[in-house]
Amino acid sequence: MKMKDFRREISSELVRKKMLEKRRMKQTSESPPVQLQKNKPFVPKNIRVDQSAHQPIRSSRRRCGNCSTKVKEVRTEWICSVCNIPLCLNKNKNCFTDYHK
Repeated sequence: MKMKDFRREISSELVRKKMLEKRRMKQTSESPPVQLQKNKPFVPKNIRVDQSAHQPIRSSRRRCGNCSTKVKEVRTEWICSVCNIPLCLNKNKNCFTDYHK
C-alpha cells in the first residue's frame, strides 16, 4: 500500500467516525428533558379534619400548601403542628381554617 493511499484511508475513516459521533449526539440531544412532577403536599382527610391538636407554629417562609400555585406564589411563615404543611394565617386570608374543614 502506498503512503498516499494509506493517508487517504485513514482520513476517510476519521471523517466517517466523526460523522457517526455527530449523529449519536444529535439523537440524544433531541430527546425532551425529563421533568419531575411535583405535587402539592398531601395529608389524609381523616387526619386533616381531626380537630384535636392542629396548632399554627411559626417557621421559615414557605409556599402555602392550600392557595399557592405555580403562577401565583404565596408565601407564609405558619405551618400546622400536626400536618406539617405551610398555611396562610393573617387577617385577609386564613388558609389554616379552610384547609382543616
